Amino acid sequence: MIWNHRITRVTVGLLLLALAVVVSLPAITGYTSRDGTVNARLAFVNAPIDGVISGEPAKVGAPVKAGQSLVEISNPRVNRAVLVSLEAERNTARDRIAALKKERDDLSQLREQLADRLEIFKQATISNLEREVEILRKRVEVSQAQDLAAQVDLDRRMELESKGILTQKMVDAARAAGAATGGEVTVSNLTVDQLQQRLNAVRQGIFVFGDGQNDVPYSKQGQDEVIVHISDLNSRIAENETRATEVEKQLTEEGIHVSSLESASATAPFDGVVWSRNIVNGSNVVLNSELMRILDCRELP
Repeated sequence: MIWNHRITRVTVGLLLLALAVVVSLPAITGYTSRDGTVNARLAFVNAPIDGVISGEPAKVGAPVKAGQSLVEISNPRVNRAVLVSLEAERNTARDRIAALKKERDDLSQLREQLADRLEIFKQATISNLEREVEILRKRVEVSQAQDLAAQVDLDRRMELESKGILTQKMVDAARAAGAATGGEVTVSNLTVDQLQQRLNAVRQGIFVFGDGQNDVPYSKQGQDEVIVHISDLNSRIAENETRATEVEKQLTEEGIHVSSLESASATAPFDGVVWSRNIVNGSNVVLNSELMRILDCRELP
């Protein structure tokens, strides 16, 4: 009886031990894996510029939308030397243009002053020549009258000489006097013609010496020099304006280029989930280095 009872207990003990082994065997001999295979497309998001990660990037497992900013990159050490050089060149061109325009304006005022002085001189010269012509014409009239009187006296003396009243010597004296008055009339007429030519030339803005050579007054010479200088200034202003426009265009393009290098944002190429990332806030990155991977979940069941 006792023996049977012992067998029973042994049997129950063995059964319990076997049960314990069966229950604990999977934990001892097996393992659980979190790895799996996902049949979906992965996109690599690379750094668009050199720089430093600013702000917290999108976390692993976070859903993202196409075009959504995943991470911001800033580059405070971007090279701005070309931009600064272009700005200096543009400012220099602008300053030069302003200085040239001021010089041109001053010369324009001087040209107007010289033109006014030339007009005053011209009118004064015309007035003097008109008076001289008028005086000479009066002298011509007097000379003509004297010539006529000399001719009458010669005719009278010749008649008296034919009658034996006057001598030949007296007739010759009257003839000489008539020739002198005739010559004076001729000279006076030529002088009037010469002054009239000078007067007509001055009225057209041409100043002539008595010997026929061109006489350009100081005001006219200065005005001509100023006009040439103004023309040269206009050419230089046009050249500098063209250069300033070209530099401004280059400056705009360079500004856009520098801005694109100073900061940039890496965006999601499509709707998906952040699968992995290689960066944190403050990480240094270089151009085209991998930042993170995005899992395309659009075609997953």
